[in-house]
Amino acid sequence: MKGILIDPFACTVEEVEHDGDYRNIYTLLTHETMKVTTFEAVYPAWFAGRDALFVDEEGLLKDCDRFFVIAGNRQPLAGKGLVLGADDEGDTTAALTPTQAIRARVMFLEVTEGGALLVAEKPWQPPVDGTT
Repeated sequence: MKGILIDPFACTVEEVEHDGDYRNIYTLLTHETMKVTTFEAVYPAWFAGRDALFVDEEGLLKDCDRFFVIAGNRQPLAGKGLVLGADDEGDTTAALTPTQAIRARVMFLEVTEGGALLVAEKPWQPPVDGTT
């Protein structure tokens, strides 16, 4: 089924395949610098149907250098996000919100050396010295 992955590390919003198994949400949200072990759902009011945005529940507690903001949410979200839908019973379904609508309402951010959040203009690159 269609999911929509918001990836501030790659600076992309792309359709991905999701098999409906909640355990695979962890895999889709994880980045080499940020393992996801618990997630939560965010519900921007403009999303279609019962779509939800899944993000790392502990993301803001981690040492993350990539974030995104999405219209309808008050604060930046750390790491990746995954949009999926749900049926009347709460089972996962394909996302209904158009990918282009999400792309138009997302901005990627990166942490500078001074700790400020600035707009990320290019994909994340591993540090040359091996640190994150």
